[in-house]
Amino acid sequence: MYNSSTIKMIKGYVVEYPYRTLTGSACFLMVSTADIVGVAALFPLLSILSNSGSSGNAETNEISQWFIRFFEFIGLEMTIGTVLAALVIIIVSKSILTVSAAALATFSASYVGADTRQKMIKWHARAQWSL
Repeated sequence: MYNSSTIKMIKGYVVEYPYRTLTGSACFLMVSTADIVGVAALFPLLSILSNSGSSGNAETNEISQWFIRFFEFIGLEMTIGTVLAALVIIIVSKSILTVSAAALATFSASYVGADTRQKMIKWHARAQWSL
């Protein structure tokens, strides 16, 4: 799938721009995590809706149990309204993280491109063009 020149190029970028690589990877990891949590938040909501507000069936699902413990920890009752509010907060956070990660990737690409062009100009200026 990947040849050695691709791996060398990626390694070169990681070594040359460690902060940008780490920050971009962390942003995309947070986006993925927020997406997973957002989808997982649908399970307790569906459990609440199927039981008309009681949490009897919701406790059989492990994901729902995690959300129930989380809501108990922060001191909120797990109702349709609180689960929907949490879902909205997760989706908005994911959107903000997605825009931030895309902006960071765009700025990093333009920075790397400009840096590469500057290096090429320096290399051409230092080249010995005699035959």
